[in-house]
Amino acid sequence: MQVYPSAEHTACTVHLWRNIKGRFKSQRLASLMGAAARAYTVEGFNKMFIAIQRVSPGCATYLVDISTSLAVCGISETEFQVMSQNRECFLVNLLAGTRSCNAFDHLRIPCRHAVAAAGRANIPTESLVAAAYYAETCHSTYEAKIYPIPSVGGNELGGEFEGDLLPPAFKRPPGRPRKVRILSRGEDKHGGMKGCRKCTKCRGEGHNKTTCRSAT
Repeated sequence: MQVYPSAEHTACTVHLWRNIKGRFKSQRLASLMGAAARAYTVEGFNKMFIAIQRVSPGCATYLVDISTSLAVCGISETEFQVMSQNRECFLVNLLAGTRSCNAFDHLRIPCRHAVAAAGRANIPTESLVAAAYYAETCHSTYEAKIYPIPSVGGNELGGEFEGDLLPPAFKRPPGRPRKVRILSRGEDKHGGMKGCRKCTKCRGEGHNKTTCRSAT
C-alpha cells in the first residue's frame, strides 16, 4: 500500500476463506464466499452475495468493508454515516431509502454505501430494493386480459386481403436531393472538409486544366 499507493489492491480468497470460517464459525459462509469469488458473471456474483447476506449480514458487511474500505458509523437505528477511503462521507437513511448523493433515491437499488449500512444494521439487502424490480411486480402487470388492437383498415384480423399490394404513394420533391443529413435537436453544426478543384496539368488548386494559365 505504501510502496504502490495507486496500484489496485485485492484480497486473497484463501485468506478470506480462513477469516470467514474463523470469525463466523460457518463452513457454509466460507463456501458461498468461494463461489462468489469464482463467479464468471456479475449476475452470478450478485446471486452468491445475496445468499451471504441472507445467511449473515455481518459477514456481508465484513466483505464490503474489505473490498471498498468503507467506515460505517451509526447515527440511529436506520441512519448511518459511511466514509470512503478518500475521506468522503455519505449519509444513508435505510428507512427512507435515501443517500446524500441521490443515487439510492433515483435507482431504488442499494448502492455499496447502503449495502455497508444495511450489513451494520443486520437488514437484508434485498429488502431495500424497490418493488418495481421484483419478479412478482412484473408478473402482476400481465395478469389482466390483453386484447388485440382492432384493425383500422376495415379488414378483420387474420382475414385475407384481396387486391394488389402497392407501395405507398410518394412524390419526389423538386430540386436536388440533400447530401447533408438533418441535424437533430441540440446538435451543433460542424464544418466538414470541402473539396477543392485541382488542375491535372500543373497540379495547382482552384482551377482545372482548361483554365490553366501555366506554361506548357
